[in-house]
Amino acid sequence: MLGGNLHYLNPSYRGGIAQGLVNKVGVILPKKTLHRYFIANMGDAFIIPPDPEEYKNIAQLVTENFSDKYGQKMSPETAWDSI
Repeated sequence: MLGGNLHYLNPSYRGGIAQGLVNKVGVILPKKTLHRYFIANMGDAFIIPPDPEEYKNIAQLVTENFSDKYGQKMSPETAWDSI
């Protein structure tokens, strides 16, 4: 399963992108937000909020514990600005 992790985007436009995704099918997301997940590893955390207005607020959650492909910690700014 592919997931779009909007926390990889700069907070200044993250909410706008989240709001633009509500009720859309076949959207194109920035490549750096796409990640593969095993459904078996997701547990019950995969819940789509029933109220579309919640999407913009979810995009503002602080989820900024980033690491590079080698497992080294990196700053949020580096993750946001990476390609």
